[in-house]
Amino acid sequence: MSDFSHFGALYKSRKLVYRVLFFLGIGMILFGLLLWFSEEVFIVDLSNSGMIRARGVRAYWDADLKEEAKDIPWGTNYIGVPRNITLYLYSVSNAPVKLEISTGNWTFFDSAGDVILGPADSSSFMNVSWDYSGKTILPRENLTVTFTLLIFPEADIDLIVSKDINRFSFDISVVAIEQ
Repeated sequence: MSDFSHFGALYKSRKLVYRVLFFLGIGMILFGLLLWFSEEVFIVDLSNSGMIRARGVRAYWDADLKEEAKDIPWGTNYIGVPRNITLYLYSVSNAPVKLEISTGNWTFFDSAGDVILGPADSSSFMNVSWDYSGKTILPRENLTVTFTLLIFPEADIDLIVSKDINRFSFDISVVAIEQ
């Protein structure tokens, strides 16, 4: 009887393998159904030249304030997924200030380089925000700020695809207001 004991172990391990394969198959089917019935996921790879215009402050890439930032390379962007870029702002004002942000000159181009939308003060399918708290900044003080680009989940993908939009540009203005 002991000569056949290894068959019992082999039978149990086969049974385990079949169970694992069964549940992996079910998981793959469920994942496929989830993708099938959920909203489509679009990758929007729009190159850009997001210019930074600053008055009363300077923007830098590094905490040592050595590499000045003139534009932001946003890279590949996904609909509904925020893209964050951190900059270091340094006050060049002679008085305490608070900062204000605005965007403008939103322009969208097709693959031939022709302007498709804009320039405009805002975009209907993306925006830029920041995490600045409104804190008063003293002369020669610096602070870390994160800018966030977001393509709205309700963006008109048909427009982007049908017009062959593949590049955009816009300006970010950061202005120091004396307190």
